[in-house]
Amino acid sequence: MLVDHRLIAEVSMLVDHRLIAEAITKGTVHYNSAFTKEAAFYNSAITKEAALNNSAITKEGALYNSAITKGTVHYNSAITKEAAFYNSAITKEAALNNSAITKEAALYNSAITKEAVPYNSAITKEAALYNSAITKEAALYNSAFPYGEARSIQFW
Repeated sequence: MLVDHRLIAEVSMLVDHRLIAEAITKGTVHYNSAFTKEAAFYNSAITKEAALNNSAITKEGALYNSAITKGTVHYNSAITKEAAFYNSAITKEAALNNSAITKEAALYNSAITKEAVPYNSAITKEAALYNSAITKEAALYNSAFPYGEARSIQFW
């Protein structure tokens, strides 16, 4: 009975102490821990499979689902070549055909154009000669004192 007690005590101590009580055993580490090879490869979000198939950082995810992908940048972004050339107000076509700074707009719609100054401005030669109160004709016929009161021109 004494031998039985020692063996049972020793065995239960060894079993309890090394295999059951401590979580450092081979069985515990390999099958129950989250750091095991199996757990890392099949259950963790860091596994190869998880990274390749479920993560947004995967090659497939980056190429097809990310807003930084080539397709998105080239076809949907406002910074793309196509968008910049066809939809932007800075494009050559927009600047030449729709802008008020274009050559055509400056020549035909601006008040500073050559045509606008000679025909529409109050500073033109014609305006100065025919509409101004300082013209020779205005001074001779409309002024109350062209050469003084005594020497005004009489038409009758």
